[in-house]
Amino acid sequence: MGIGNIPNLIPPECSSPTTIPPSLSGYTLNMNHAKHKNVTVTLGAPIFSQNSLVGRRTLVYNITTKPRISNGDLVLKMSWQICRRLSEVHILNQATDHGVEHLPELHMWMESDNEYNLSQGVRGKLFPGNMRDNGGKVYEDRCLRFMVFTKYEAITLIISPSNLDYIFLQLIDCLEKLRAAFIVHRNLSVTNLMHDPQRRVGEKPYLILNDFDRATFTTFMDADDSLAAEKRSKCGTLPFMACDILVDRPKPHFLRHDLESAFYIVVWLVVNYPVDTNEEEQKTKRNILKHWEEGNLPTIFDAKIKFMNQYSEFKRIVNCRSSVFKPYGVWLMQIRNIFRDGYQVKAKNEDERHLKSMTADSFGDPLSEIPETFPGEETLNGIVTPTAIRDALKMARVRLQTVVESFCGGV
Repeated sequence: MGIGNIPNLIPPECSSPTTIPPSLSGYTLNMNHAKHKNVTVTLGAPIFSQNSLVGRRTLVYNITTKPRISNGDLVLKMSWQICRRLSEVHILNQATDHGVEHLPELHMWMESDNEYNLSQGVRGKLFPGNMRDNGGKVYEDRCLRFMVFTKYEAITLIISPSNLDYIFLQLIDCLEKLRAAFIVHRNLSVTNLMHDPQRRVGEKPYLILNDFDRATFTTFMDADDSLAAEKRSKCGTLPFMACDILVDRPKPHFLRHDLESAFYIVVWLVVNYPVDTNEEEQKTKRNILKHWEEGNLPTIFDAKIKFMNQYSEFKRIVNCRSSVFKPYGVWLMQIRNIFRDGYQVKAKNEDERHLKSMTADSFGDPLSEIPETFPGEETLNGIVTPTAIRDALKMARVRLQTVVESFCGGV
């Protein structure tokens, strides 16, 4: 298999087989549907392309199908996934079985044959046998997975002061129900939040949480095998990764880590949206949070933990939010305080554990190794929970209402 080859796709009759096409528009793919055993998928305009020689190399295209399998628009997602990693399909099926809402609708899926795995191509030629380089780094074998989803729209297209809090609560509810289904998402980002334009809740948008490529079952993270080690590895999108994930050694990914990512997304949205028509102003806004995505992981951790612990840093960032989101300052602080209090509990507990370890080590105690987690770490002693976040939002609304009423009463 050569570079640029994507198995199962059939090129248009007019294409040249000797060149790598700049786009796969016009290519076709045959897939099976629950009601139609042979569906021809034709690729239209590209939506997203992750141009890289390593990683998932995700591609998303608009598509049409023959016969038509949905009344709405559809997209095809193609990505090179680690073969032994759970398919997004299995994650979505379990979530659906447990009644989780706000999930993307999956219509069809397929996986390329083993003969097209990356180990059978250039990578296999460069690293035969165990697929390790000279430094001993393992190159995981990857297979190509195709999935057809309903097409949704980016949440950034409709975000506004009138719906942001509602969208955030939908996300919190979704994450909580995923955890009840033994699932954690592990890769929350602004680009993974969509909305269904064909579905609304009253006057509010209906959130869709997208991209479950890095999601996993929580039950797997306690197993003692190589797959469990991969499940416990660091993953996420830098600006939205929880502080723990940035610097701690690999450990279980808890619900609170996804909740923390959700909070960073809200901060990102109120600072960067709506997009400023003045390019220089928009660039200035983007630079406000550049320390959340630039530099090494410890540097990004320092920037985020400073945001959590120091009011001056929190104020510096939040005061740069767009004018339309000015009323959100109160509830941003209420939620930030939850994570601040949680991390302070964690820091105190770690100090105590280190002290015990040093004391034991002083007396030659062989049992002086520090445990990986402490009791209550999943919620930081009950501080960081979906209920706590919902209560904080209610309290913020009460505070704002009190201020409004005091102003009105003085008029």
